Amino acid sequence: MNGKTFPVVVGHCVGGSSAINGMAVMRGTAKEYDIWADLGGKGSTWNWNGLLPYFKKRHSTKPSKKVPGLEFPKDGAAGSHGVFYHPISMDAQDQRSYARTGHWDGLNRPNYDMVVGMKANKINFRGNKAESVRFVPKEGGNFTTVKAKKEVILSAGALHTPQILQLSGIGPADLLEAAGIDVKADLPGVGANFQDHPIGPNVTYVYGIQPPSKPSTGLLDLARSQGLIAFINLPVTAPNSYKAIATKYASQDISDYLPNDTADSVIVGQRVMQNIFAREMLKKEVSFLDYLVAGPPTTLPIGLHIASRGTVNINPADPDGEVIVDYRALSNPIDIDLMIAYVKFMRTHFSRDLAEWNTTEIRPGLDVQTDAQLEQLVRAEYNPQGYHPIGTAAKMPRALGGVVDEELFVHGVKGLRVVDGSIMPTTIGGTTQLTVYAIAEKAADMIKGRR
Repeated sequence: MNGKTFPVVVGHCVGGSSAINGMAVMRGTAKEYDIWADLGGKGSTWNWNGLLPYFKKRHSTKPSKKVPGLEFPKDGAAGSHGVFYHPISMDAQDQRSYARTGHWDGLNRPNYDMVVGMKANKINFRGNKAESVRFVPKEGGNFTTVKAKKEVILSAGALHTPQILQLSGIGPADLLEAAGIDVKADLPGVGANFQDHPIGPNVTYVYGIQPPSKPSTGLLDLARSQGLIAFINLPVTAPNSYKAIATKYASQDISDYLPNDTADSVIVGQRVMQNIFAREMLKKEVSFLDYLVAGPPTTLPIGLHIASRGTVNINPADPDGEVIVDYRALSNPIDIDLMIAYVKFMRTHFSRDLAEWNTTEIRPGLDVQTDAQLEQLVRAEYNPQGYHPIGTAAKMPRALGGVVDEELFVHGVKGLRVVDGSIMPTTIGGTTQLTVYAIAEKAADMIKGRR
């Protein structure tokens, strides 16, 4: 994007990114999970009702600690003091969930072994059934092979699950052949459909008159609604543009905004997603932008459901090296339109709704006014990485470019499941931590034979 590259951050340790995440605990909306079932085909249990028991199973809630003089509101609308309870993944002793609690404490179990300092780089097959996994030392050297008695479960995350699948001969045939890898299953969806929660340009104002201790509740009142921009009602957000954006999105030939070599099955799946989300733009159940509010009054937008799709693939010239991560940021102009609508809305709110406090715009600045200037701003400040990568081994039918089926078995082979964020076909309107835990709990029941 604009000739720039970005470092891609993942947890390089036992337990992976659970050691470095922000610990924010939240779920998406019911509709967002029901969309997964719509993409999964008739009878899919990967919907809100099918996941809710696993959300509940995975965590317990401890009351917030008492703070003298502060009363935490029961809802999330922030109350008169702007204080609300934000759950995080810590227990009552402030112990977070990470490698030690999730892995090291179980080392004495007779059915559990941990291998460190090694990197899994290939799944071996007997015929079309996964038989073993090959590990190599991080610094190089001889490989070790571990056989599977029943099945292989791959949980390397949205960036490295497609890498291991492709190195094992599962992925786009053209890519594998270019890398000199024998094709075990031609699955074009492996490494496609890559999504994240990008961060856009901030809007900052300063007060000329300091608000009283009980500030205007304009944003808080709006926060009790839903809409195109998270928690804000559609007519308030963009009265002259939101319908136009949805109409523009619905009328696109989505293949024009995907890589030129995208397989037909992947295009079909993306068209289904396009139709679903273009329709949701006109409703109030799914938010497309969220924003963080900080002081001095600054808002930072986060894209929740972007239209652009990236890829994560091995490098044919160096298959065993690091993957090539292409966010393809802003490749679909809908994402630019949404960010521009956000900037315009926040300007209106600060300059009109908070005018009594004599607000002055600091960013993006009064010299940035036209749509062309705003687009230039978005392209200059857009960060495609929100640390919630998903989608590169999507749970969808093979005909839609999917990689795993209802029970998370990889299409075209036997004895191999994927259990991580890569199976999420679309993002949710929140952090991915709790959703990945629910996926793992649901998968555990499937693996143990309880449907």
